[in-house]
Amino acid sequence: MSEVCEGAELQPSVFYGWLRHLFEHGAAAFGESRKRVETSREQELLAENERLRARLARKDEVIAEVTEELVRTKTTVGEP
Repeated sequence: MSEVCEGAELQPSVFYGWLRHLFEHGAAAFGESRKRVETSREQELLAENERLRARLARKDEVIAEVTEELVRTKTTVGEP
């Protein structure tokens, strides 16, 4: 590393200071603190996704209710 610093006319202590700073604060530059601006199309898709998930959940509930009723009916009628 000293050869690289020498070629760049940089003190190794400065380089290592930058490196330490990167390790301590680099995640903030690439992490969640950078809020991404969503386009209107992305917002549309997110809303549609949420709507479809709710619809699917409701269908799952209906299937569970119908299945429960079918089992109850079969038990009452005497089917195995």
